[in-house]
Amino acid sequence: MGRDTLWVDAGKAYDNLPPELQERLENLYVTHDFRDSLRKAGKDYPIVAHPIIRTHPETGKKILWVNFSLKPQILGLDLAESAELLRIIHAEYQRPEYQVRFKWRQGSVAFWDNRAAVHFAVHDYGDFPRVVERILIKDQADYVDY
Repeated sequence: MGRDTLWVDAGKAYDNLPPELQERLENLYVTHDFRDSLRKAGKDYPIVAHPIIRTHPETGKKILWVNFSLKPQILGLDLAESAELLRIIHAEYQRPEYQVRFKWRQGSVAFWDNRAAVHFAVHDYGDFPRVVERILIKDQADYVDY
């Protein structure tokens, strides 16, 4: 059984960026590559792109949205500039004041708003497989596939 999952408040991460960086990121898209993990399951999926800055459909709050486990790259920028902007975003995600760490126990259930938080499974379970049961609540097409 996997042990820990981290969630980051993506709104807080956005709010802490300098206004000029918020503006710079506003119309940029980042790619996310699911293919490695899906191929292991016998499936294929294209590389997808999403806006880096998204607006939560209920709160109207802007969030910073990059999944670092899926080989992100910012479209339309050279690799060095993309890497630098992603480094800044990653540094925001790593701020402890934006994070919560959940320790899984037998019978644990976690429920979160995937439209406002970024999550990361900590690899703290050795060679044991991590078993995940995922249920998505389809409210908007833009948020279903993440």
